[in-house]
Amino acid sequence: MSPEKWDRMINIHLKGWFLCCQAVLTSVKAQKYGKIVNVSSVAGKRGDFGGNAHYTAAKAGIIGLTKSLARYAARFGINVNAIAPGLVATELTDEMSPEMKATTISNIPAGRLGRPEEIARAAAFLAPDDASYIFGETLSVNGGSYMD
Repeated sequence: MSPEKWDRMINIHLKGWFLCCQAVLTSVKAQKYGKIVNVSSVAGKRGDFGGNAHYTAAKAGIIGLTKSLARYAARFGINVNAIAPGLVATELTDEMSPEMKATTISNIPAGRLGRPEEIARAAAFLAPDDASYIFGETLSVNGGSYMD
């Protein structure tokens, strides 16, 4: 892949989350309270096929960023965590060929794609005070396609 393609993916996914976290931390540090839930991917935990290395690297970087920020932000009462979704039924997966979709689903122990609301609920789990003792974790939400 070209360096430009690599840079674009890293800038969108990893640098984008960095800039978002930086903005949030700046505004919530003074409050001594806050929650950040980053979005990575199962690819960042598992690795992915070679042609997708730029995406995998960006998503793995988000996991590292989450851990580093969690260590830093804890002293300010800010929880930083992440979720790592697997493949989710969206317009993107609607464009997959039936064969590719069937192959993908056959590798998911749950036997189906995730639903957007399942991913939203996982993020929402990390946001309230019930999760106030969770720092630097990446919650896998992938139907069992990758298990820590």
